[in-house]
Amino acid sequence: MEANHKKLNILKKDRYSEYFEQAKNIFEEALLQVVQLSLATESEKAWQDFEYSYNRHRTGLWDKGVPPEIGSKWVTEQVVSIWIENI
Repeated sequence: MEANHKKLNILKKDRYSEYFEQAKNIFEEALLQVVQLSLATESEKAWQDFEYSYNRHRTGLWDKGVPPEIGSKWVTEQVVSIWIENI
């Protein structure tokens, strides 16, 4: 997703917006699978917490403003670092 995000911001081509959306959808499907696979394991809570946080950021609940446009950087590096540490 990051590479398509950078290309979208630089080139402003609709194709990269589509690539970003496809990558996001693939990521979200994989995340759902991981959460389902983690049920009844020691890592279940960590993955559920990550999914909850990701979905709040994705839907714009982290801010009272309008959710960012597709391809916009809507998760800070600090948040990503926290996610990585918790998983």
